[in-house]
Amino acid sequence: MAENDATMPAGDELEISLFGPGYGESILVHTGEGDWLVIDSCMASDRKTPVALSYLESMGVDSSTAVKLVVATHWHDDHIRGLAALYRACTSAKFVCSQALKNEDFLTLASSVDGRTMMESSGVDEFNSVLAELDRRGDVPRWALADRPLWCRDGDIPCQAFALSPSDKEVTKAFQSVAQLLDSAGSPKRRIPAPERNHGAVAIFLKLGSTSVLFGADLEMTNAQDTGWAAVLASSNRPREKAKIYKVAHHGSASADCPRIWTDLLHEQPVAILTPFSRGKVRLPSEKDIKRMKDRTRYIYATARAGSKRADRGSGSVARTKREVLRNSHKLVPALGQVRVRMNIHDPRGRVDLLGSAVSLGGLHMGM
Repeated sequence: MAENDATMPAGDELEISLFGPGYGESILVHTGEGDWLVIDSCMASDRKTPVALSYLESMGVDSSTAVKLVVATHWHDDHIRGLAALYRACTSAKFVCSQALKNEDFLTLASSVDGRTMMESSGVDEFNSVLAELDRRGDVPRWALADRPLWCRDGDIPCQAFALSPSDKEVTKAFQSVAQLLDSAGSPKRRIPAPERNHGAVAIFLKLGSTSVLFGADLEMTNAQDTGWAAVLASSNRPREKAKIYKVAHHGSASADCPRIWTDLLHEQPVAILTPFSRGKVRLPSEKDIKRMKDRTRYIYATARAGSKRADRGSGSVARTKREVLRNSHKLVPALGQVRVRMNIHDPRGRVDLLGSAVSLGGLHMGM
């Protein structure tokens, strides 16, 4: 296990730092020349500052000027906890979110939040706070849609970030999903759950010199050719380069897996990184998921191991004690981990550092 040396990457060095699970996940990207991008947000269980901000501060980075882009890939709470505080601190950054949120019904939901009537997992209240900050700046979101450029930098180290999703069909589905959260009078329902499907998730392709990175967000596979990964793969306008680093979609679950992601969008033996997910009986990635990924690359890293299954609780007084402990402990958040990939932009050999609870799932830890 590496120790966090809190040293700034070099000006010609790419860094991808994935944090989680904490409350959610967050990705920090150093694109060279001191510029940073932040994708999603998470909080450590013992801190009140978004993890991305804490990490930048530990390296002496001024987030108010260094962060150029803040992206919310979708509005599930496990991806945007602390997002408003993060965006407020990054005063020079543009804010990007899915075109699926450019919707009167969703804005009605966001503007109605009072912090008491919403389900904690909805994430709408966080988005409302971001909207308030945008309004204070006199700015608007940059809406992400498939094949749309999100950010670019010219100069000695050119860099481009592209949205691969959502497709037009996914935006339509997202609008329909949000409309169901309103009552017949067009007012928000008292309790608003997060939608089960990530119709509006923003997958991103980043090109930096000769190196490319694929960020899969929570984009899933569907039965329709004009949604999910099928739409990405069918697009004639997406970048044609193959990525060397892949932030695995939807915590490595089978619902987000497609063999063609690995053949058409990624180099052979890419570096794959992910955060686990644990809620109720759902544990991702499963052992089957891990085996499937190991068949595709030897280099798989996670910010922590997926939660183990519950033990048999049995019966009697001992069992009652166990149930009480489990009832209180199910809210505990696993220790925060960081998978950090660094490589020179001109010489794409580098290293993977595993910090905190981070582990290798592929059985191989390399200095790439």
